[in-house]
Amino acid sequence: MKKILCFIGSMRGGGSQRQMFELIKVLHAEGHAITLLTYSRSNQFRLPDGVVWETIDCPSRILKIFSLYTFLWLRKYDVVISFIQYFSVQILPFYWINRKNRPLIICGERNITLKPDWFEPFLFKLYHEVTDYIVPNTYYQKEYISKVSPLLKDKIHVIYNSIDTDYFYPRRKKCLGPIREIIVTARYVPQKNPYILLEVIKKLKAKNVIGFHFSWYGDLESKADSVKEVIGNMRKIIAENLLDDLISLNGYSEDPCRLYQGADCFCLPSLHEGVPNSMIEAMSCELPCIVSAVADNSLIVRDEENGFLFDPKDVDDFCRTVVRYLNLSEEQSFLMGRNARLTVKEKFSSAIFAEAYINLIK
Repeated sequence: MKKILCFIGSMRGGGSQRQMFELIKVLHAEGHAITLLTYSRSNQFRLPDGVVWETIDCPSRILKIFSLYTFLWLRKYDVVISFIQYFSVQILPFYWINRKNRPLIICGERNITLKPDWFEPFLFKLYHEVTDYIVPNTYYQKEYISKVSPLLKDKIHVIYNSIDTDYFYPRRKKCLGPIREIIVTARYVPQKNPYILLEVIKKLKAKNVIGFHFSWYGDLESKADSVKEVIGNMRKIIAENLLDDLISLNGYSEDPCRLYQGADCFCLPSLHEGVPNSMIEAMSCELPCIVSAVADNSLIVRDEENGFLFDPKDVDDFCRTVVRYLNLSEEQSFLMGRNARLTVKEKFSSAIFAEAYINLIK
């Protein structure tokens, strides 16, 4: 049994938090003593019984870092796992100072880098000097790190996100109706490419393409001005172009599996992504996917086998891809969905995820 510290800013948010939760479950099931350390008590997951949850809640950044280092000084761990660059760059200096008796350190790179943060050179130096393993969840990010800092190449181990295929399972009985329900589960932000999607729907309507409906699910109650702006713009475009019967904007769902089970196809037109959890969840529910050909998507989605790929900046290509899906027979669509679930089981199972991390810790 090893004493393991898992460090992340909070347990409320997106894919990084979900993967930390999955990792904690795996390591706890292996009999390790797990401590979760966060800056916030906010949590959307039920941690396993026996996991210790510690929080550092300080109003100022300086006090927060001081409290973090005091916490680390008073407690000794065999393994430290940190997720997200912003938090890794906070915890690693302590172990750089105390290199003599440091634990095994694993840093999880949970996002792809489009524009490097100001602290990246410092972080990569710390990676080189005190980190044992760097774990991106995409080959895209592995290539980026290897290119920017070749000395780190041997420390990089790609581990794809895990998915609970027992929870995300297909509906037992289904058939395609006259209107195919295409689901998008994503934040209302420019990165997810909402305006291009609306242009595609406008173009399909102008060409009298029928038999489809898009349902977008995201946080309609967000207080962020940027999100409010996107939602407002989308509603305006929908109203001005009379698209209400072709797309609906919906709030966040606590039960995404139910949404996938009620849909016929999944779509994610993002301008950039790592490995989107929502896509993997939908594939696990046997949904064919229409996704942008960015980052690792093209390594996961095989065109016309388990989904479709398109250029997210090309409205015409996106339109053609939607039509290709709509032209599938029911049998072809269901076969594509079954292939999608097989892909998830081959690449994203909890067992594969668990074995990869356990091998690093050993």
